[in-house]
Amino acid sequence: MDNLDLSSLTVLVVDDQVGMRRVIVNIFRDLGMRKIFEAGTGKDALRICKEDKPEIIFTDSAMSPMSGEQLTRMILRVIPFPASIFMILHSVALSSLKILFVIWWIMVNI
Repeated sequence: MDNLDLSSLTVLVVDDQVGMRRVIVNIFRDLGMRKIFEAGTGKDALRICKEDKPEIIFTDSAMSPMSGEQLTRMILRVIPFPASIFMILHSVALSSLKILFVIWWIMVNI
């Protein structure tokens, strides 16, 4: 993974909790990703998807008023481009570990 260039990937991180969003964004930056967009609501995420067409989307499952599942359905209906969408299911104790696992899985499978 040392010679894997991730700087050209466009990523969207969607979470209504600013702290969790910051953790994920910082991990992506540490991995060399530079095109990282953030959204705190499903509505903002849809706008970013239409305008910037991210290749990877991380969304929290438990957002309000639009859940991550609802957002994913809307993205798949509205946005005419292929994207990898990952739902973040987290508990307080294991959230960072789960996020790291998902990020590892992406890096292995790119």
